[in-house]
Amino acid sequence: MDVKMPDGTVVTNVPDNITKAELDAKLFANKQASLEGGRTESLLNPQANERNIPAVLGQSAIKGVANIGDFALGAPQNLSRIAAYTVGKLAGKDVDYPRYATPVTNQLVQHDILKPENEPNTPLLKTADFAVQSAVPGTLFSKARTLPTVAKNVAENLAQGVIGGATTELGKASGFQNPLAEQLIAGTSMAIPGSIYAMRNTPSTVVNQAMRNMTSEQLSAAQNLVDRSYLSGSPITGAEAITQVMGSSKLPSIQRYVENQPRGEGASIMGDFMANRPQNNRTMVGNALNEISPNAPSSTTPGRLQTSAAKLLRGAEKGVTESVNPFYERGVNEMQNLTEGKVLPIMPNEINKLAKNPVIADAINHVTSNAYTGVKGLSANDPRVLQAAKVYLDAQYGNFSNPMAGSLDKAKAANAWSGSRELDSYLSSKSPSYAQGSQNFENAQNREINPIRQGIVGSIANATGIPEELMAQQSRVLTPNAPKATTPADITRTVDLLRRKDPNIASDWTRQNLEGIFNETTQSMQGKQNQFGGAKFASTITGNEAQRNNLKALVEASSGKGTWEGFNNMLEVLQAQGQRMPANSATAFNNILTQEMESGGKGAFLKLPVSIPTMIREGVQAWELGKNTEMLAKMLTDPKSVEKLNELAKTKPNSAKARNIVNSAVGGYVGQKPELAPEENK
Repeated sequence: MDVKMPDGTVVTNVPDNITKAELDAKLFANKQASLEGGRTESLLNPQANERNIPAVLGQSAIKGVANIGDFALGAPQNLSRIAAYTVGKLAGKDVDYPRYATPVTNQLVQHDILKPENEPNTPLLKTADFAVQSAVPGTLFSKARTLPTVAKNVAENLAQGVIGGATTELGKASGFQNPLAEQLIAGTSMAIPGSIYAMRNTPSTVVNQAMRNMTSEQLSAAQNLVDRSYLSGSPITGAEAITQVMGSSKLPSIQRYVENQPRGEGASIMGDFMANRPQNNRTMVGNALNEISPNAPSSTTPGRLQTSAAKLLRGAEKGVTESVNPFYERGVNEMQNLTEGKVLPIMPNEINKLAKNPVIADAINHVTSNAYTGVKGLSANDPRVLQAAKVYLDAQYGNFSNPMAGSLDKAKAANAWSGSRELDSYLSSKSPSYAQGSQNFENAQNREINPIRQGIVGSIANATGIPEELMAQQSRVLTPNAPKATTPADITRTVDLLRRKDPNIASDWTRQNLEGIFNETTQSMQGKQNQFGGAKFASTITGNEAQRNNLKALVEASSGKGTWEGFNNMLEVLQAQGQRMPANSATAFNNILTQEMESGGKGAFLKLPVSIPTMIREGVQAWELGKNTEMLAKMLTDPKSVEKLNELAKTKPNSAKARNIVNSAVGGYVGQKPELAPEENK
């Protein structure tokens, strides 16, 4: 018998004893065949669709929606069919290519919502059909609200679909009949612009979480720090700069995570960037040290500094002596020629009492026995002999208390000082002029000599040893690691005094000392260049606020305030490098980040409640992880990394701007796009 279908067509040769279920199945098969026929009519008959092209594209849009349902509902069956096909092929069986399960599309066909007459039959229309089907899901689930952003979203999706559709038609024209091959061709071609878009979600989310609560001032300061690092010749990453400015951040953990990844280009990009850091630092620090002093280090520098300090101390003592000598000479003259009512006579019994001190007796005997003293052969009762004995004891005290003289003896120094004070007190009691001179000398000692002798200059003047030992002692005095008594005022005054004896000694010594510390802190470790050496150098010389202030005073006093500004800029770059985390750190955070990086973009389908083969799952995870870390590596090492990280962090993950930023970072964005609407920048 013949059966008339709802669309008016007639199915012939239908058995009379057919059941209703069998009839429905035959009618559906006939309808499906007609639908397929609509797709494969000859190009020689293009007029088949020209009568209602809008209906063709409208049906394409319906199929685009149906595809979503087919993917979700048919996923378990599709995976099962692919697995069965793969197993059969591996076993050498002749099995047909699997067709995808399309439960939603089947229902639409059965209810005449999808019709054969609205199927495309030319390559051009088939490409358009493919593009519309690809664009509909992305458009429906987009969060764009304004007409311009919706239009932009539709245009991007259509463009991607056109690429896939055209490539598929080209593959068919070349003889491809395997539906799996068709899917691979289409998916690969669409992945060229689409894969970068797809991976935008995870990086933007991760960066957003790490850059919360940053102020505009902090962002500007961080980018400025990156800019200065490039100008100085030792670039830092955006993560290092942001953390240096903020004080803390998760970005260094993200950076280290990217550096440690064995998959993808991310680790290679970061590795190349960091491999140049030791040499870059050496050049940068060398330039900064040349600004302090252009003179290269020399073994004579420590000795020059010690000599300058010793000359300074001797000069100060000589100046005080010359200022009080007139008073001493007047007092001695008065004691020789007694002036009634002013000066008391020196009595022999008083001299005998003084001589009971063996130190004084030895001094009197020495000066009266040697011609150079000017009092040889004179009586011990002569005030000139007592004055000469006091001068001799002062010299003895200096000799026994000075390590540089090679005769350091604290006991003898104390005895000489005691004898000198006893004679000074006796002579002062005899003459007001002598007493005035003694008082002036004591005042000068307290105000001028002792501060120098007991301070930095005295410590430098009294240092002993070979140049290396001298340098070490001087460094402990001028640049102590943990200052407790040394202040910037002390440093400034010391440098000012030393420059009077040698104008270049302070700057030469400062440069040589800092260069020695840099060489020590940056030495290679286990045969490898030390990428953390620059940060260690900065920490060693400015580990605390007092240390930093003292170094500032030293550089400014020896080489000028402008020199410190440049040196401090260099230090800030090195300190930012110290924000980089060491290898194998933040393990728990790394595990969480791995899960995020593996599931972004196309990896999102791994979260569907379906069984996915291990090989497929691991392959997608590896691809996502590699692409995401590569993108972050390129962004972290970009000269404008802070600005790009901020844009990505403040942009909605699914917005067009996020896609543009990612594309810009990896060099995959082709063609200038119009300015984004404000709604997309939130």
